[in-house]
Amino acid sequence: MKRLLFSFLFVLTAIAGWAQEPTTFTVGNFKYTVTDDENHYVSVGQNSENAPSGAVVIPSSVTYETVTYTVTSIADYGFYWNEDITEVTIPNTVTSIGENAFISCSKLTTITLPSTLTTIGNSAFYGCSSLTSFSVPGSVTTIGS
Repeated sequence: MKRLLFSFLFVLTAIAGWAQEPTTFTVGNFKYTVTDDENHYVSVGQNSENAPSGAVVIPSSVTYETVTYTVTSIADYGFYWNEDITEVTIPNTVTSIGENAFISCSKLTTITLPSTLTTIGNSAFYGCSSLTSFSVPGSVTTIGS
């Protein structure tokens, strides 16, 4: 009986660990999601209550509760439908841009992609009607539809 109870508690603990939501926090105009606790990596998107506008410079790192995190990706749907962004500069710490990251950012005219970028997700710039051209770095190995 003890063995059965121990096994049951072990399974419940494992399930609880899998079901945990990722840690998210906001700083200024950005919302961050922890993608790697051990290495302190985060993805970035807009703070929906205080979205960025104009020329946006995504930071390479952010400090939250005494921990400094490195921004390594733009979140899926990170800046979607933000019609107030006109320019975006992405730091060299970022290696991936998520799916639909800038979808329908209709006033986005300029985006500066880092030389460290390897992945651009599906529809990352779909509906960015003011974005007429940008340079894809040679480091990119995957581009979605």
